[in-house]
Amino acid sequence: MKQNKNNANYKDLDKQTKEDLKKSLLKEQGYICCYCMKPISQDKMRIEHWTPQSDPLLVQNTQLTLEYSNLLAACQGGEGGFKAQYHCDKSKENDLITIHPQDRINLPFQQGKSSGISCEKLVRFNLGNGKISSDNKVINQELNEILCLNNQNLKEARIIVLKEFQELLNKKYPGEWKKDTLEKWLEVYSSKSNGKYKPYCRVIISFLEERLKKT
Repeated sequence: MKQNKNNANYKDLDKQTKEDLKKSLLKEQGYICCYCMKPISQDKMRIEHWTPQSDPLLVQNTQLTLEYSNLLAACQGGEGGFKAQYHCDKSKENDLITIHPQDRINLPFQQGKSSGISCEKLVRFNLGNGKISSDNKVINQELNEILCLNNQNLKEARIIVLKEFQELLNKKYPGEWKKDTLEKWLEVYSSKSNGKYKPYCRVIISFLEERLKKT
């Protein structure tokens, strides 16, 4: 389903169609959340509208709620817990954001358009404290206040993933890590395995890229 051509909208979709849509988004994203990169599954995810359904353009033209390029697979974002721990789509709700996880620029919406610059170049990870940030003030505010990607649980998850990966490297390659070793693991974390990306893969990619700069 790429774009609806009938007089229908997202709310009209039956359960099976939504389940099929979840499968498609999961496959495309490698079974990780579009925002925080934690692992997700068909029964533990939310379908995210990057430009919210409450946006005036979508309210006026409900067919656009079915625009596939506006849909993403997100984690449950702390749903069912304390509001202070909400993140990703659950905390974003109806807010517009600047950055698009898949760097698309062909969305037909007047607001919230992607910058056209890779989101990987717009954000960075502090490998010491697990924080994600951006030099762009607007994007940095969105990361912290709209997507809430620096809540304690997510920071700790990133730190644990990096620590476990470093321990793996130290065990397999005691001593100095050679350039070809780092490049090998960079390929592993940049690619899907059995259709899935490794959880929080961008944290490890950032670590490896920084180490490669020093080799």
